[in-house]
Amino acid sequence: MYNGFDWDSPTQDKGTAKIALGIAPDAPVIGTVFRFSNVKQPMLWAQAAIAFAKERPDARFLMAGDGPMQEDVAQAFKDAGLGGSVIMPGRVDNVTDYLAAMDVFWLTSETEGLPNVLIEAQFSNVPVVAFDVGGASETFLPGVSGILVDPDDVSALVHETNALFTDPARLAEMAEAGRRNAVASFSADAFYDRLSRAYSES
Repeated sequence: MYNGFDWDSPTQDKGTAKIALGIAPDAPVIGTVFRFSNVKQPMLWAQAAIAFAKERPDARFLMAGDGPMQEDVAQAFKDAGLGGSVIMPGRVDNVTDYLAAMDVFWLTSETEGLPNVLIEAQFSNVPVVAFDVGGASETFLPGVSGILVDPDDVSALVHETNALFTDPARLAEMAEAGRRNAVASFSADAFYDRLSRAYSES
């Protein structure tokens, strides 16, 4: 039985959320929310972002969170000449405002339990592209509300994401499907409904 979320929808539309962060409203934005630690593989995330920027120089990257590897990641972007393409606000309380600005959410963890952050992204109408580790595949509908790629496969991460941005209709469909999936599977109402059914069947 999955936990239920009482998750607020973003208060800003995507264009407004991007502008608030100094990003052009039509720029593709790939983001994440995690702790900058080895298990989340933030340097690999940066490697994928740098590779993606070669395909889409107008792309912007949004990495919310803090941790011991944050400065190393920032330096990797600077070394690649992309210091102005990444926003790293550190740990934030208003996560929904940052999720609202994202077009795609990446998770590059080495291992996971059930990553709540992928659920939160879907509540915010953000399709996810994630490594197939732990319970990641349980949080979204692969091929419908997001895409699974093999662990550590940076090339696949970049390729699948670029394909999404070249097909805006598919990207929009995934965003809508993600929201529906989050509400149906992980909302507080869904949790209480499952709990009630479990007790009634016992």
